[in-house]
Amino acid sequence: MPDSDSESVIYLHGDLDLTIIEARCLPNMDLFSERLRLCFTAFDTCPTPLISGGNRIHHHHHHRKIITSDPYVTVCLAGATVARTGVLSNSQNPEWKEHFKIPLAHPVSQVEFQVKDNDVFGADLIGTASVSARRIKSGEAINDWFQADRSLWKTYRSLNAQFISK
Repeated sequence: MPDSDSESVIYLHGDLDLTIIEARCLPNMDLFSERLRLCFTAFDTCPTPLISGGNRIHHHHHHRKIITSDPYVTVCLAGATVARTGVLSNSQNPEWKEHFKIPLAHPVSQVEFQVKDNDVFGADLIGTASVSARRIKSGEAINDWFQADRSLWKTYRSLNAQFISK
């Protein structure tokens, strides 16, 4: 959620030393995709091939892997993406621990973090968190959890990030 003073535009100039650490309790964005895949494979329209002598090849079934979100974070300033973490497959509690040094010369009201789910057909937005530009410009070291919320989801999602502006 945006900070209360996030609406005033200020110029951020210098380097933003940022570490995206982790997120917790992300929703399973791939649940629909997995159910759709199961619908198509449930009818087994591709029969097991025959080998010589009329016998069928038997495949050993292993435990099914739980399919869940493939999250990553983009850092945006005034609509421009300035950093992006890697994608962590099948994780509702991802730990990126990725460090960025971002040169700043932007008129912005806030720094926005978009937590997304990587998907075959693009990306789904899981949630957005933001920090006011005024708070970053103050120069204080920020090591905090930020709520990444969307009205569509009722579960609590949070993002842990550290900032040091120089």
